[in-house]
Amino acid sequence: MSREAPWFKFYAARWLGDRTIRHMTPEQRGYLIQLWCEAWESSPAGTLPEDPEMLWKLAGAPNRKRFEKLSGPVLAQFDLRDGRYFHAELIELHEGLAAVHESRTRAALKGAQARWSSRKAMPNALPNAKQTHGDSNANQNREEKEEKRSDALPGTRKWEIEQMQIAYNDDLKKLARKMRLV
Repeated sequence: MSREAPWFKFYAARWLGDRTIRHMTPEQRGYLIQLWCEAWESSPAGTLPEDPEMLWKLAGAPNRKRFEKLSGPVLAQFDLRDGRYFHAELIELHEGLAAVHESRTRAALKGAQARWSSRKAMPNALPNAKQTHGDSNANQNREEKEEKRSDALPGTRKWEIEQMQIAYNDDLKKLARKMRLV
C-alpha cells in the first residue's frame, strides 16, 4: 500500500500532548517516529516484527544494547501479539486511506466507462477536439504528418536535409495554391 499511501497523518497536538511521549528522551522520540514510519511501510501495515535484532536496526539505534536500554517506553506505544508489534492508530489510518483510495478508483473507472461508452455513439468524434473538416481532410493531414516523421536525429546532417526538403515541399504547395487562386 505504500504506493497508494506514502504518508500518514501526524497529529502535532497528540505528539506534544501525550505525557508518555513528552517524558521520553529525544533519542527515544527519534526511535518512536522511525518505528512508526517503518510500521507504516510494513506488511501488514501498522506492524513491526518482534525480532529484537531487526527492531534496533529499524529504529536506527547505534547498537542493540543501546536500543534495549531505551526501548521500553517506545515499544509500549505498540501492542505485542502473535509475534508482531501492532500500532492501532496507524492501522486505522492505513485502512481509512485504503478505503478512500478504493472508492476513488471505483469512481474514476465509472467516469471513464461513462465517457468512453458515450464515444461509441459518435465513432467519428476526435478526442479533445471539435471535428470541423470531413474525413478526407483528416486522412490527408495524417498522411502528411506521417511523411514528415523521420528516424533522423535532430542536429545531424540527415535531419537538416530532411528539414530542408520539408520546407521546400511546403513552399511548392503554397505556390501551387497561389497559382490556382490567380
